[in-house]
Amino acid sequence: MFISLTAEHNLYTTEHKLCPIEAMLEYFITSKTKRNLLKLFLTNPERRFYTREISKITGEPLNAVRRELAYLEKAGLIKSHKEGTLKYYSVIKEFPFYTELKKIIYGTVALGDYLKDRFKDSELIENVTVLYTMNLG
Repeated sequence: MFISLTAEHNLYTTEHKLCPIEAMLEYFITSKTKRNLLKLFLTNPERRFYTREISKITGEPLNAVRRELAYLEKAGLIKSHKEGTLKYYSVIKEFPFYTELKKIIYGTVALGDYLKDRFKDSELIENVTVLYTMNLG
């Protein structure tokens, strides 16, 4: 059985109100900094980033970035190593939930950003509707 979901019409509700798909992640991961870090690492799995670079890219305060990096490293999703005075972080693709987290990030916040960047100069596209398909069986 397949069910198609759009941002306008979906099966997910919050307090009996329809919840846009992009906002769903906020209810599960309440830290904005952590959501931004997950998006950064899971959409750039081949890259490594140093702490201040992460803060600059995400626009998040340095102390919040350090705190969430420590949580993600303790959970086993990312690893760090030092080169000189810089501490670099990268995602661990062998993390047990790596694939699922990546799907969640791409299905919520990352897909919209990708489409905006990809088609920002296109005058031919006025509106895009994204359909989500879930296999429930």
